Amino acid sequence: QFFGRFADNHAPLWLASPAMERPKNSGLIRAGEPFGLFPHIDDSYLPKVAMMMREPRQRLISEWNHFGKRMSREQGWTYNTYKIVRSALMTQKILGMGVLAHNEDNSPYLYGLDKQEAETLAVRRLQRIGFVGLTEHWAVSVCLLHAMHGGHCSPAGFLHLRQGKNWAPSGYNRTEMGLDDWVSIDISVHSAAVEVFWSNVIKYGVSKQFCRQLCPKAAAYFE
Repeated sequence: QFFGRFADNHAPLWLASPAMERPKNSGLIRAGEPFGLFPHIDDSYLPKVAMMMREPRQRLISEWNHFGKRMSREQGWTYNTYKIVRSALMTQKILGMGVLAHNEDNSPYLYGLDKQEAETLAVRRLQRIGFVGLTEHWAVSVCLLHAMHGGHCSPAGFLHLRQGKNWAPSGYNRTEMGLDDWVSIDISVHSAAVEVFWSNVIKYGVSKQFCRQLCPKAAAYFE
């Protein structure tokens, strides 16, 4: 039903995994077939997209913990530079741009759009996406996905498979990382995703009891 995949924050949402075989007449999009501002695939495909969005400040800290040393070595970037370059990561993905595309001053490259135009377009597209989940509410997101679109609810969908060595169950301290006043389009886009998510939770009657019934083999996640 969907094309693409749940992204891992390293490739645009509309690119299928290179290892993914595309069945004939499936509508799946292969890697290298871009969807963006100059689309080979137009906005009518948005209802076939499923995405998970992470709170932008938490995502940035996690990225820096994982990639910081490499970026410092390969790009010569400090943490403050990285905060600027990555301040529109999810917006760029929704618009169809490369995740490290940036201008000479390190500001995110937005294909000639100003920040307000980019934010408006990203939010408009996000609101048409077939499924929007939140990584900070992973179990509820998986339950909601099945409530909205059917399919077998497997316990495997609830597992935390990419726990980094710096992972913090309660989230990273954004104050310590200087992100309380971080200027990022992604914060506004994430706010729109939160609205879409909770609106659908209400619309489809998703609750702990509902999810225990829908996903009985994963009932422990909804105690």
